[in-house]
Amino acid sequence: MRFVYMILLSIILVGCSSDSVDKLWQTHKQESNYRAKLLKTQKAILQINDIKTYIIATYIGSSKNHERFIISLYTNGDTSIRFGKDYHISVSSKKPISIKKLTNDDKLLKEISFKTEWRKYYLVDFPFVDKDKLYMIFTDKKGSEVKLYFAKKAKYTL
Repeated sequence: MRFVYMILLSIILVGCSSDSVDKLWQTHKQESNYRAKLLKTQKAILQINDIKTYIIATYIGSSKNHERFIISLYTNGDTSIRFGKDYHISVSSKKPISIKKLTNDDKLLKEISFKTEWRKYYLVDFPFVDKDKLYMIFTDKKGSEVKLYFAKKAKYTL
């Protein structure tokens, strides 16, 4: 009887090939990364008259020197969106250190949700903020603003 159990156990173990386990593990890691980024994503709409600007910001993380975000913009009217002239942004009252426009095939965009071809994407670095909660204020040239809130630590765990 013990021999039969040993044979059944070995069949079960051999049936789970390492290729299928590796694929399953890779899928799990990708989905976990996607969910983690989704938890750190906020969206808002900034509207002036008939023109709406759709904003999606994803908190990528921090280091000793900076806080990093990927910001996505789409405007249903004027397509010449420019930081500094038309829109101003701050995180916890700090102005950006750098703003870099990303191409649609940039490898950083593979990690975020809500990627589309018609949006403009920016990698934005801010000075380091020594708090667990951040707030981003996005202001247009007419003074309208929206506020987005981010937590450095997970609000809850999936």
